[in-house]
Amino acid sequence: MSTQEKTGKKTLDIIINPKVLGKEFFNSAFDTKKAQSFLDAFIDSCDLNGLFDAMQYAPVRVGLGAKSFVTNALGINDLDSGFFNAFVDLSNSIKLDKEKIFKVAVQCFNAQESQKIARWARGSYGYIFDQAHKDFYGVCKMLKHLDTSYKTFAILFNVDAKSTGDYLLNEILYEKNVDKVALRRLLLSYRVDVNYMFGDSFKDNDTKTRLAIVRLALVYKNEPVASRFLKRVAIEDPNSAIRQLADPSLKLVNEKTFACVKEELNFAIATGESTNAKEFTHRLATDTEFKKLAEDLFFCVYKNDQLIEVVVVQDDKVTDLENQGFKLDDSYTIKLLHPVEIPTSAAFIKTLNIRQPLLQLERPSFFVDANECRANIINRLPDTMVSLESFNFAVKRHGFKFICLKEGANLEHVVVSLCGIACVLRFELPVLASQNRVVTLKGARFYKESDFVSIRGKQYLEGARPMQIAEVPRRIFSELVYLLMKVGGVYP
Repeated sequence: MSTQEKTGKKTLDIIINPKVLGKEFFNSAFDTKKAQSFLDAFIDSCDLNGLFDAMQYAPVRVGLGAKSFVTNALGINDLDSGFFNAFVDLSNSIKLDKEKIFKVAVQCFNAQESQKIARWARGSYGYIFDQAHKDFYGVCKMLKHLDTSYKTFAILFNVDAKSTGDYLLNEILYEKNVDKVALRRLLLSYRVDVNYMFGDSFKDNDTKTRLAIVRLALVYKNEPVASRFLKRVAIEDPNSAIRQLADPSLKLVNEKTFACVKEELNFAIATGESTNAKEFTHRLATDTEFKKLAEDLFFCVYKNDQLIEVVVVQDDKVTDLENQGFKLDDSYTIKLLHPVEIPTSAAFIKTLNIRQPLLQLERPSFFVDANECRANIINRLPDTMVSLESFNFAVKRHGFKFICLKEGANLEHVVVSLCGIACVLRFELPVLASQNRVVTLKGARFYKESDFVSIRGKQYLEGARPMQIAEVPRRIFSELVYLLMKVGGVYP
C-alpha cells in the first residue's frame, strides 16, 4: 500500500509499520471515520497479524471482575483476550459489519500456534460462544459461510450440543458442496449418534431421505455398522439408484478403451488381465496387428487358476517353449507373462536376446522384502529429493492423484490404483517457500481402493487400515512399486 493517495494526502501505512499506526491511532482523539478506515484496512487486506500488532496499543483492563470483556464470563482474564475484546468494542462502537468481526474471530480461532493471532484464540472463542447464546442459528449460518472446515463448530457443542449435532447432521445429509470428511470428524469427536439412521427404521423413509442416509453411510463406510448397513441396502432396497449407490460394483462399468493394441497389451502385462482361449484364438485369426505383436511376446496358459504352460505364437500356431504345438482347450485362460511370474522351468527365457515390441522380459520387476512385510511399509526411496516441478509432472504422467489422509495433511499424499489396490505414497514439502522447492519422498502403504471416499472431486482415506503387503498379488505389487520408482525418477 502506498503512503500517499492520488490526492497527495497522507494515508495509513499498515504494511510498512502497523505498530506505528496503532500507536498513532490510539493516542489521538477518537474519530468514527478514521476508526472505520483503520479496521477496514487490516480486515479487507487479511492482514490480521498487522491488526494484532496495532491493537497492542489499545487501552485494556483485564482485572478480575472487569465486565467490559466478553471472555470474563468464562473466567478468562488474560491480556491477549483483552486486546481482542478491545477490537470487538472498537468494532461495535462504529457499527462495523458483524461478518467482519466474525471473520477475524474465525481466523484467530483456527490459526496455527506459530501465528501471532493464535494468541487471540481464547478471546475469539469467548466472542463466538457469547454470540451463539444470543442467536444460535444465526451464528451457525455465519460460521458455515466463513469456515468451510467447520472447525469453529466445536465451540457450538459447548453452547448446545444437541442443536449443533442436529445442524451438522442436516449439513452432511442434505447439503451439497460441503466438506463431509470435516463434518464426519466433528460428529465422531462429539459422539453424535448417527447409527440410529442405519437401523430398521431406514426403510420407512421416503426415497430422497434414504438416498441422503446412504450418502452419509458412504462417508462412514469404514465403520462396521455403516459397512453392514450398505451391504443390506444394496440387496434389499426397492430403488435401483439407491442399491447402486450403496454398492458401486453393481453399476455397469464400460470396458476400458485403448488408443492402440500396444497400449492394450501393456495394460494386460501390468494387470494380469486374462482372456479365454476361444477369444484368444479368434483374435489371432482376425486381428492382424494383434497377431504381429503377439509373435514377439510370451503368454501363460491357466486352467482353474493354475499355470500349466508358457507359450508363444509363431507360424500361425501356438507352441510351447520347445516349439511343440500346444492345443488351446476352451476351458483355458490366457494371460501375458510378467517377469515376476516366470516359472522355474522357463527361467532360461530371461537370457534370450529378443527384441520385443513391449517391455516384457526386460520389464523392471520387484519382489516383496521380508523387512517390508514386518513393517508393512514400502521404503525403497528413502528421503529421495526431487524438484517440485519434476514431481508434479511425474504424478500426472503416471496416473497418481493427490489425496487427504488426515487433518492438516492436504497434498502430502498421492495415490495410484491398479486392480482395486491403491498404493499411497507420502511426501513432504519444505516448510519455507523458496525458488528451488523440492519434494522429499517417504514410505508407501497399500489399501483397498474401495476404502476411499470421494467428495467434491477429492479423495479421502478415513478410518481404513492398510493392507498387509503379503496380501498384495505379486504382479500388482511389482507394478505399483515400479510406478513409485518412476515418480522418484529411477525410471523414465
